[in-house]
Amino acid sequence: TGASYFATGSGNVGIGTTSPSVLAQIFSIGTTTLSIDSNSSTKGGCIEIKDKGGTGYTYVYAEDGILYSSTISCK
Repeated sequence: TGASYFATGSGNVGIGTTSPSVLAQIFSIGTTTLSIDSNSSTKGGCIEIKDKGGTGYTYVYAEDGILYSSTISCK
């Protein structure tokens, strides 16, 4: 089998594809699952997204099966 990930000369990274068209692209022929996990007993997975204006961040996290977003860091 080939490499499980591929990086282009422009910096795009693909998992399951050798021609990623965006910065990070995941592809599969079945269900595509992305797992964000933590071994901390008080912190879970957190997604940090830089705001469109570039001056702040939005944080997305889950608690008890419910997704939340906040401007307060969940790191």
